[in-house]
Amino acid sequence: HLEIRPEATSLSGLSGEANLAYRRGRHWRANAVLGTTTPGYEINDFGFQSRGDRIDPSIGGTYLENRPGPLLRQYYVGWTLRQEWNYAGDLVQRSIFLNSGAQRTNYWNHSFNFGATLPSMDDRLTRGGPIAERPWNWRLFAGTGTDYRKPVTAFVGAYGQWGEGGSWIRRLFSEFAVKPSPTWNMSFGPSFSRSFSLAQFRGSVPDPTTTRTFGRRYLFSEIEQSTLSLDTRINLTLTPDLSLQVFAQPFVASGDYGEVAELAAPRTYTFLVYGRDRGEVESIERGVRVFPDGRGGVAAPFEVRESDFSVRSLRGNAVVRWEWRPGSTLFVAWQQTRSDFENIGDFVFRRDQRAIWSARPDNVFVVKLNYWLNP
Repeated sequence: HLEIRPEATSLSGLSGEANLAYRRGRHWRANAVLGTTTPGYEINDFGFQSRGDRIDPSIGGTYLENRPGPLLRQYYVGWTLRQEWNYAGDLVQRSIFLNSGAQRTNYWNHSFNFGATLPSMDDRLTRGGPIAERPWNWRLFAGTGTDYRKPVTAFVGAYGQWGEGGSWIRRLFSEFAVKPSPTWNMSFGPSFSRSFSLAQFRGSVPDPTTTRTFGRRYLFSEIEQSTLSLDTRINLTLTPDLSLQVFAQPFVASGDYGEVAELAAPRTYTFLVYGRDRGEVESIERGVRVFPDGRGGVAAPFEVRESDFSVRSLRGNAVVRWEWRPGSTLFVAWQQTRSDFENIGDFVFRRDQRAIWSARPDNVFVVKLNYWLNP
């Protein structure tokens, strides 16, 4: 939170963290962390700052065993408790995490994590508007990886999250790698996720008649999303002085928005759907017109544009590195990008992958030369 000062020309603040770690014997580890970023701290002119206005204490512990046994070479079990407040005194995060991992005697690795977020406040949901409620959710992760020493390796993981109101996330991801010789290797990592959110922010409109949310209506919709990607890497060493690296990432994502709703009141997670819970809705070209109090009501009507999307893209890079004399290196790089967008919200694999290859490519070639004057 920040007080509005129209005459201000600068911001000032601080960010810091204190960490206390404890270790006992071979097995026990514990730590406590207290971090803070004041509301006036802002460094985006120098880099990237994702958040501020936070007081963030956490405490955790781990039991670790590194001595091989008859079944496991090593394992660990840990926990973390975390809370966050903003400088207005609102509790904006309460979470508990349980994590575990083990390596078997055949060098296969397994991990299992559990997390839960307890009800608190959300000062980001309305993008600078009134604070809302953050509902509970819980999540699970499980993953298995084969022996990393082998010429063929694999990792497979699954993640699930479930929340109040029916929100959910389901994600499958993996990586498969082939290392047939010291001179070349290849890996590819497909991932697929689907999610449903009860409250995707759509924007806000001014309305002096809505005093409960301070003169603006904060608009939300349900959204169902699907995402598919495939990361592919190839590393080839032709000679000690000549190598080739290739990376490609096809990516497809779609989002299907539901009916338009508004936040009912601050400090709630309740949404009033237009045309059902209040007001009327009229279909227009590529969107809807909303009458918040019905036709002829006091509140002025407004329009919400259609936001369904299907995004397809491809990023590819190839880099040749040649050290043609000691300390002197030539780099030749080629990058190709393709992108396509449509206002459709359903996920159809064949249609979307064809759209990637029919999109117009952008190609960039770069040549870089390093020369050592006195090798």
